[in-house]
Amino acid sequence: MSEPQLRAALRAREPLAPDPEAVLGGARRKIRRRRMASVAAAVVVTVGGLGVAATTLRPPAEEPRLPVAAPSSAAVSAPDLPFRFDVRGYTLVSWRLDSGGTQADYAATGSVVTITASDTDPDVAEEPNGRTVVHGVAATTGESGSGVSRVSWQVSPGKWLQVRGEGSAPEMAALAEDVVAGPVPAPAELKSLQAPAGLRLVSWDHAAEYDVAQLCPEAADDPLCVTVTVSLVQVPSVSSRPSLRSSAKPSATTAASSPELPKATTQAPAQTEAPVTRRIGAYQVEVTSAATDRSVLTAIAASVVLG
Repeated sequence: MSEPQLRAALRAREPLAPDPEAVLGGARRKIRRRRMASVAAAVVVTVGGLGVAATTLRPPAEEPRLPVAAPSSAAVSAPDLPFRFDVRGYTLVSWRLDSGGTQADYAATGSVVTITASDTDPDVAEEPNGRTVVHGVAATTGESGSGVSRVSWQVSPGKWLQVRGEGSAPEMAALAEDVVAGPVPAPAELKSLQAPAGLRLVSWDHAAEYDVAQLCPEAADDPLCVTVTVSLVQVPSVSSRPSLRSSAKPSATTAASSPELPKATTQAPAQTEAPVTRRIGAYQVEVTSAATDRSVLTAIAASVVLG
């Protein structure tokens, strides 16, 4: 096709071409519609995502609210004696539990016998000077110049018993035959109490006039140690009771105050100036500590149960 013919053909098609302004206007409208559709889709996706996130993070309406945990405590009850001693004429008058073991004093007319259960061999501290047999097992004996004799024997792996008193070694060996290993409820006026978390029982003393329980953290001389004393308000006369060599005992004088207490084998904490006290019948409960909060002492005193 020659150039003149091409020009003639293009001129013939010009009336059929669309108006440029109309074409541009339509294109602009399509672009706006596409942009609006894209924005709407983005909003839907965003809102939907937030809804899913909110649904995921929001706890269910039926989920219960957990209460704030209350401070924990543990019941501390009077311990058992790890042996029994039933001999006519002898009466259990006092006992003590501490980290060294359990010790009990049995009194008869003019005689006191002390029985000790421990996790260490007594012969390590006191050199034996004789041997005998108790309950069919080998035992060691010892005598001191003051007329006090002892006999010791092993009842199980890591467990020893010892009988000590005034008399000869054969006499102590004869009494040892009446000592039977095994748990026996220990007499105590203080039956139980609640020990706050972080405190544990480290010692317990008992006699006819009182009970003394000491609660401590790991260290027995910690100022946070708490001493709980239960004593008769009116102490009966004990002038006729035989003297016990193994530990200090209350004086025979009768007074309205608490009786004199034996010294602990471990260092006891200094008492507060104002102990928490509670009266239960004829007994007085006294809770003391050098540093423990007074509200804790009050709670311990309120938890004391006598028997």
